[in-house]
Amino acid sequence: MSEEQNVVAETIKDTFKNVAKIADAASSFIPVLDAIAKLINEIVGIYEKSEFNKNMCSRFLDRVLMAECEIKRLKLIKKQYEGKFQEQEYYDSLQKFKTTLEKIKRFVDEFSNMKSINKAFRASDIKEKFESLAEEFDTAMRHLNFSMTIDFEEQRKLDRTLEVKILMFKIYY
Repeated sequence: MSEEQNVVAETIKDTFKNVAKIADAASSFIPVLDAIAKLINEIVGIYEKSEFNKNMCSRFLDRVLMAECEIKRLKLIKKQYEGKFQEQEYYDSLQKFKTTLEKIKRFVDEFSNMKSINKAFRASDIKEKFESLAEEFDTAMRHLNFSMTIDFEEQRKLDRTLEVKILMFKIYY
């Protein structure tokens, strides 16, 4: 083989190694990304079927739809995230994000069908749980370096408006 052919052969070999490395690194993340995408779809489905409290549920809907874009982006451009996919810390952050989405799903599911606040769900408890989950979600998004297309401060204003509605809900029901 000539020197030029050796260089071409080595380049091809290196390219295949890099592709295999990317595929291997991303393969452990794909099931987590798929689980996150499934949770997002379930939350959207709950919102669409909800009978009550759509306003509060929509505050989480806004957030999870932003996350959906980021998850799709991650899956499409895996190569650009090769370094991140090799970090245990990033994997752990994705797992925490998945856990947060599971909590949000439970909350939205319970609250979306609640016609009135009963003893188990006082308005202040709902407000506190909502704020806690919203903060947990926003923190997870920042840890994953997901770009937020909505201003956090604007989201907080919407959240505060919702707090007033929760208190009014308590008074009237």
